Amino acid sequence: MTMLYDFLTSSEFRMRIEAIVEGFTQMKAVVLCGGLGTRLGLLTKDMPKPLLNVAGRPFIAHVLDRIVHPEITGLVLAAGFQWTKLRWR
Repeated sequence: MTMLYDFLTSSEFRMRIEAIVEGFTQMKAVVLCGGLGTRLGLLTKDMPKPLLNVAGRPFIAHVLDRIVHPEITGLVLAAGFQWTKLRWR
């Protein structure tokens, strides 16, 4: 028990914890937008679901508007079907 206490109170342990906490300050958002969209029928025959027009804008634009947060430093779009059509404009 003494060895564990010594380790938990050591500067080495404190430095490791600080490095882990620092890593948490960088957050990425992951948006799942893959799949064939078979339930949407012909709407997704030539276009991936994230690009379908909803209220005058692509669906993915509505999702991205909702995840804007100062702590998010990166974005991952987990896309599958016709992923090459997803590009930044």
